[in-house]
Amino acid sequence: MRRLALIALVVFAGCDVGSTEIDARQAEDFVKGAFQKPPRSVKCPSGVQAKKGGTLTCQAVDSTGKRYDVVLHMADDEGHVTVGNKDFRPVK
Repeated sequence: MRRLALIALVVFAGCDVGSTEIDARQAEDFVKGAFQKPPRSVKCPSGVQAKKGGTLTCQAVDSTGKRYDVVLHMADDEGHVTVGNKDFRPVK
């Protein structure tokens, strides 16, 4: 896995009146880009509303088969998220 500093990305899809939903595919692509070698799979939940201070947990399997929970932190209500090294948590 690549060692990250802190990364931010806009990952929003649709805007209903007064709310923004995180785009699961864009979140998955974001997580995939955080690995040095392309992971086998990444799955993020859909239907998550962007809310400052909230989190979104994705599941990833790296190129060697090791499983991770990857926690994305919502920086604002607009869909900006951050992730750091400590947010990649191996699943036992």
